[in-house]
Amino acid sequence: MKIFIILFLLSFLELFAQQITIRGKIVDSETSLPLSNANIYLSSNNSTGTISDKNGEFLLTANVEKNDFITISFVGYETKNILVEKINDVPSVTMPDGKVIYTFYLKRKIIPSQTVLVEASVGKKGVTPLAFDQIKRDEIEKEYTTYDIPKYLSDLPSTTFYSEGGNGIGYNYLSIRGFDQRRISVSINGIPQNDPEDHNVYWLDFPDFWLGIHPTTAARILESLGVAEHQAVSACC
Repeated sequence: MKIFIILFLLSFLELFAQQITIRGKIVDSETSLPLSNANIYLSSNNSTGTISDKNGEFLLTANVEKNDFITISFVGYETKNILVEKINDVPSVTMPDGKVIYTFYLKRKIIPSQTVLVEASVGKKGVTPLAFDQIKRDEIEKEYTTYDIPKYLSDLPSTTFYSEGGNGIGYNYLSIRGFDQRRISVSINGIPQNDPEDHNVYWLDFPDFWLGIHPTTAARILESLGVAEHQAVSACC
């Protein structure tokens, strides 16, 4: 009777628990490149597992139960679950020494992220941490006559100009804090006005610029170094 009970227990353990050794390689399903540091573990016991090496290869030895799954996960890829009983359905290669290496293909997964809202605001004197001057439409109407933009802006701090004709009309050149206008980023409504070849600004192309400024808007002159999309360094925008 005792012998029968022992044999029954051994048969029960053999049916519901066995030790297996799985050698495999984890790769990207699109590029077939190896995925290192992927997680491989049993669904019934998360503490029993391993990770893939720099070549995407791993070795897992564990006691498995009936209907156990091998779970493979990697950040940015879909998690793969393989029933232990169907491990032979996975593509494999048999080595000369008789060892079988399984290849597991993981599909990429789009990870949704939280929406990011970016808001823009107009700089305020004494609040925004930038040195700038702002000229409103009513100020221009009171002070501006017929000369070009550099002559009008020369009244601002750290701003100078010179004119080839000496009258502020025609070929005029602007400097802000010692930067000549080829190193000053000039834009109108965000559209760059610097010449793409020599980065110069030809002010005579804007004879009626001041008249086009809307009463609710203003011209803004940045008097400190900054970054512009179309130029490495800007001193005016």
